[in-house]
Amino acid sequence: MNYYVFFVAMVWLSISCVEANQVSISDSDSTHDANWDSDTDADTDSDSNTDSVVDKDTDADTGTDTNTVVNTGTDTELYTGTDTVADSGADTGVDNGTDTDVDTGTDMSADTGTDTGADNGTDTGADNGTDTGADNGTDTDVDTGTDTETDTGTDTAVSDTETESAVIASATLVHRWSFNNSLVDSVGQSDAEIVVPSGASGTDYNLTADAIILGVSNSSAASYVSLGTHLLTKVGGAVSVEVFGTYLRTAYYSRIFEFGNSANEYLIMTWLTETNVYTDLVRWKDASQVQVTNSNAPYTIGQEYHIIMVVEPDAGASGNLQIRWYTAPSSATNLGGAKGSFETSDALENLNDSNCWLGKSISDADPISPAEYNEVRIWSGAITPTDAEILHDLGPENM
Repeated sequence: MNYYVFFVAMVWLSISCVEANQVSISDSDSTHDANWDSDTDADTDSDSNTDSVVDKDTDADTGTDTNTVVNTGTDTELYTGTDTVADSGADTGVDNGTDTDVDTGTDMSADTGTDTGADNGTDTGADNGTDTGADNGTDTDVDTGTDTETDTGTDTAVSDTETESAVIASATLVHRWSFNNSLVDSVGQSDAEIVVPSGASGTDYNLTADAIILGVSNSSAASYVSLGTHLLTKVGGAVSVEVFGTYLRTAYYSRIFEFGNSANEYLIMTWLTETNVYTDLVRWKDASQVQVTNSNAPYTIGQEYHIIMVVEPDAGASGNLQIRWYTAPSSATNLGGAKGSFETSDALENLNDSNCWLGKSISDADPISPAEYNEVRIWSGAITPTDAEILHDLGPENM
């Protein structure tokens, strides 16, 4: 063996050592990118980057993947952010933000914000804000604000620059029950409860993907919805109640809602008072009693209505508490002006609203309302006629 043979042998040994070092990374790359990413998770796919594991990663990543679980989706983006979750969907957007949720849908957008929601739908918008909602629908808009809503429909707005609750200027959303297979209050912290009284079957209601249906059996000993306690008075000022609901059949003195404590202290709104749809009642009872009858009639059976009640201190004569309400079919072009109002010298803060009920009367003689509730909201503030029209145009699902 001469010096030439010795030189060739040494070169071959050096190359073998380098390749051994590459293999020690335990990756099965067919090519080596200039940008190696910090991928420390236990992925089981093939990868075109050089990293310490094997995943289905075809891009040049400069960010950090801190998963310790298997990613089964496809990542074809240029990624410079931080991914701390296991994704099984397809991500084709350019993300520079932080994703801490578990996504099973398809994201085709360029996101630079922070997403902490579990998204199972399709997102084609460029989101640069903060998204904490669980989105299962289709989002095609460009969001630059904060989205805390749980969306199951289609969002095609051009640009969201405020929080979801800031749709109107006159009031702030503090509670929202959408009853989409859930009793969760998606804005406040007062999840609704199905109350099954003694003698009720517990099968006399139906919670669906769209609504809660009450009064399946025509009885006062039937299940009803409790929204929580003191939801009007704890707001600490003007408060507005909004309902999207459908009356299903006639029932004597059936309540839309009741806020109160006893037969001597309450605020109620009824679908009807007699056994026909041409009677209804709005009543306040505390130190004084005031009421208006037949201001909304008729509530057509099977027709969804949009209802807004505004309870506003100091809005009446001599600083009295004023209560006014608006009702119209949800399908109507406009909500229209107030259907009625009254005033009382009583103070809202003195009302004991420990019971906040849908479909239930304090009187056991009155049956549970045979009604379907699509959406119920409580707002801090007095919703103006202009803002009431905005809410009417948006409907129950598109806010």
